[in-house]
Amino acid sequence: MEEESALKLHSGDLWFGNRKGILSFNPQKIETYNCDYKTFIVDFLVSNRDLRSFTDDPILKESIRYANSITLKHNQIYFRYRVCSLELLQSKPCFVQIYSRRFRG
Repeated sequence: MEEESALKLHSGDLWFGNRKGILSFNPQKIETYNCDYKTFIVDFLVSNRDLRSFTDDPILKESIRYANSITLKHNQIYFRYRVCSLELLQSKPCFVQIYSRRFRG
């Protein structure tokens, strides 16, 4: 976002500009849908390393997409994962949601 690149119109629309274009929407017109989509883990990192990089002592024997559980060692305290939920067969607008969580203990 660039400096002074935001505008609020009398209609309530908000406009935000950057080097790649303009984003506009009206916060009063945002609709939410209560949907039950399947959610999948699509990425899992331990100490900023992909699970596949643990070749000497593998954490998983299969892809993260097919794993039912993950067991980490006591020194593998830092991990991140991403989940994705996608629904294409609907009449309403389709949104992809990607979440990233980081836990610290």
